[in-house]
Amino acid sequence: MGVTFHDVLKLSLTATGSVSAARVVGFDGAQATTKGQLVAGVADYGVAMGDDFPVTMLGTALVEAGGEIAVGTPLTCDAAGRAIEADFEDGQYIFGIAMTAATGAGKPIEAFLNGWQIKPEE
Repeated sequence: MGVTFHDVLKLSLTATGSVSAARVVGFDGAQATTKGQLVAGVADYGVAMGDDFPVTMLGTALVEAGGEIAVGTPLTCDAAGRAIEADFEDGQYIFGIAMTAATGAGKPIEAFLNGWQIKPEE
């Protein structure tokens, strides 16, 4: 399967800092900066502080991988806003599931964003 996207719900946020394309962002409009944090969705493209931008919150989206990822992997974010494999023992929010694989950091994957996030008990 190629890397594609099929968004179902997209909302606009105002960037509170610079945001890179295909990175996850918080509800405050900032690119994720804490591993495993709660996120709003994935930025469609890069923007500067103060710009409005679309965020895919439900459906599938292109997201940059922070490392090697296999199909079906539960996803959380790293401190750079990239998708990484969730560690269920760390109490991280899981924002989606990998629909395509990545061979390493910087590679695009298609992620299913389920619209709600799971945070396993710590």
